Amino acid sequence: MRDFKYRDLATAELRDWGWELKDFRSEFLRPIAERFLFSNIRSTTFAIMPAWIAFEASREQLWFDHATIKCGETIDPDLTKYHSAKITPEIEAEFNRLVFEHREIDKEKWRELLREIGITYIEGQLARSKATASSIDALFCAIILDSWTAFECLVSDLWIATMNAEDGTLASRLESSGELTKPNKTPETIKHNIKTSYGSYCVETRRVSFQRLENIKRLYTATFGKNTKRLFDDIGGGYIHALHAFRNVFLHQAGQADETFLEQVQRFPEFRGISTGDKLLPDGDQVTKMRDASVQLGRQLIQAADNVLSPP
Repeated sequence: MRDFKYRDLATAELRDWGWELKDFRSEFLRPIAERFLFSNIRSTTFAIMPAWIAFEASREQLWFDHATIKCGETIDPDLTKYHSAKITPEIEAEFNRLVFEHREIDKEKWRELLREIGITYIEGQLARSKATASSIDALFCAIILDSWTAFECLVSDLWIATMNAEDGTLASRLESSGELTKPNKTPETIKHNIKTSYGSYCVETRRVSFQRLENIKRLYTATFGKNTKRLFDDIGGGYIHALHAFRNVFLHQAGQADETFLEQVQRFPEFRGISTGDKLLPDGDQVTKMRDASVQLGRQLIQAADNVLSPP
């Protein structure tokens, strides 16, 4: 039986974020960092959503059933009559009493109940229900896509802002690096000035691309130095490469592994058993590692830009 490891994802908090926005010396980088953090908090919240709904439904049904029986009414097992169940003022009053009573429970106890009731219920359904299994697979896929999109937006916004603000040193290095292509736009249609908005100019004229991980890695290495390449390869065990590979297959190959995917994930032992044409079925632990690699790498790239623009 497949182990979805949903609990690993549902209980995982954002790892190693490790800073407040005020920690960045370059103030104009703070909104970029804040948007990136918001996107990842959204994905983390989305991950717990099935368990939270299961928990709330179980909790409220328990209280409603208790109130119904306590008030002398019966519970009809006919599902077609569920929405027409009789709710007397007495039942409503008892239900509300339970709601107010349980508001006194502290947050840690609620988290424990969420794990014991909500997550446990989803795990049980994964073993019994194909519909639940398909839904959780869709959730895993969505988090992978959202994590990559957040990272891709970050590296684009961060690079543009950095290059627009720096004194020309990085631009000179890039011009001699061989990583920039020729402008792909006629001069009379260009809106940005290369002297005052170098980053925006390069993006507008398509001299740079942020659509593939290798392009991003080469551009950031050429911009911030050779040590930057190590960040892509080492942070989170290099799982940013797995994130990019899974994202591409989910979007372009309907979730079926191709030769390119196999080459990109060869460094990871856990994926070496996948063959061409296999349906990709990552588990919650692997999805968590992909998301966390994006978060950790993104944080380090922001820090690298901040160190260049506002040296310690």
